[in-house]
Amino acid sequence: MAQPGQDAKFFQRGKIEELRAELQAAETKDRKFLKRKTALKKIVANITMGNDSRYNFPFLRGRPSDH
Repeated sequence: MAQPGQDAKFFQRGKIEELRAELQAAETKDRKFLKRKTALKKIVANITMGNDSRYNFPFLRGRPSDH
């Protein structure tokens, strides 16, 4: 489990487009899925803060057809 205060960097308001771009960039060769985990943590943190992230749900499930 993470120590207190380490995840504070994820709780910064981000724009939906920026978070989506970061999630798409994480699809490259990332064997340990570190980039994808970081992007997902940022999205969950934004949802926790009350930001509307419904447009990111197709990207969270996998590759959307319109992307």
